[in-house]
Amino acid sequence: MPVTHSPVYFDESFDVVTGYDMLKDVPTHLQNYPLGNKYKIFVSEDIAGLYGEPLFEGMKELRLNVTLEPIKDGEEVKRDTVAAKLRRLLHREEFDRRSCLIIVGGGTLSDLVGYVAGTYKRGIPYINIPTTFIGQTDAGIGGKTGVDDEFGKNMIGVFYNPRRIYLDPKLLVSLPNQEVVNGMGEVIKYGVGFRPDIFEFLEQSHEKVFARNPETYEFIVHESAKTKVSVVKEDPRETRDIRTSLNLGHTTGHGIEKATNYGLQHGLAVGLGLVVATELSAMRGIMSRDNASRIVALLKLYGLPTKISQIGYVVTKSDIMGPMVHDKKTVGGVVNYVLPNGIGSLQKNGMGGYSNPVGWHEIEKALDVIF
Repeated sequence: MPVTHSPVYFDESFDVVTGYDMLKDVPTHLQNYPLGNKYKIFVSEDIAGLYGEPLFEGMKELRLNVTLEPIKDGEEVKRDTVAAKLRRLLHREEFDRRSCLIIVGGGTLSDLVGYVAGTYKRGIPYINIPTTFIGQTDAGIGGKTGVDDEFGKNMIGVFYNPRRIYLDPKLLVSLPNQEVVNGMGEVIKYGVGFRPDIFEFLEQSHEKVFARNPETYEFIVHESAKTKVSVVKEDPRETRDIRTSLNLGHTTGHGIEKATNYGLQHGLAVGLGLVVATELSAMRGIMSRDNASRIVALLKLYGLPTKISQIGYVVTKSDIMGPMVHDKKTVGGVVNYVLPNGIGSLQKNGMGGYSNPVGWHEIEKALDVIF
């Protein structure tokens, strides 16, 4: 039977605009470089007055067609029922594929509304303006959108990149320490898996981070975004086991989140996941115990938990291991981990990717390190 192979390439490109105190300039930038004939701003209720309304008023002053929609933020709203409600809202207000959504808020909001943008009329443009540490350094970048179901986190979703991302590190300086700690889980991941220079910078910059030093925040946001984009562009839809590398710390992390009914913040769970992944690498002899100790020490330096006893939830090994069966990297019942093999590098498998099969007995033994 003759077969014609016809590759089709979709445009996965997006712009990342970074600048300290640049949020006030977004309306003018949208006037000069428009992405739609009308806009709807979805903003977290908690920050609607602080960021959503000034952006809305600025766009109105420039006669841009815009409406404002404050909505609840948080993992509990990442449900398909909520997404369906938002799609009905867009339908009632006659949004079409030339319209554009703007997301102002944290990572869970970008997951939800990005998913809505990707599924409404087969996809309409959207813009991300992350306002949280974890949003500016990870969740708001890369086009992974989705909602949770009874089987786990982000089980329903699409790869759908925003057309533009605005990153303003000034939005982070007023965040409480706990939000900074939460974001540092993902930033430390970049240092452990990809960038030894980021790791060393963090070792030396603890006081500046918690003193809200502007230059330090600019470096962290810019370099984190740069690192994630460099991986995403090589494997935008996670089909080549390259983008999988960004899941360092997430196999155990997602299990812990599920075990706490998503009560534990994502970055804290990733930090614990990094401890377990590092322990697995040390057990296999692909990472020195000295480097493993450096990683754990850095997590502790930024206030991230390294033991289950520190998170305020009663969680067992079985609670963590159960959800791993449904992990997106699990194939045929075999759990795959992303494993560091040094500071700033990852272990590749025989196919050149980053999914490394790990036996259940290994996982159970490695989990001892956090219990």
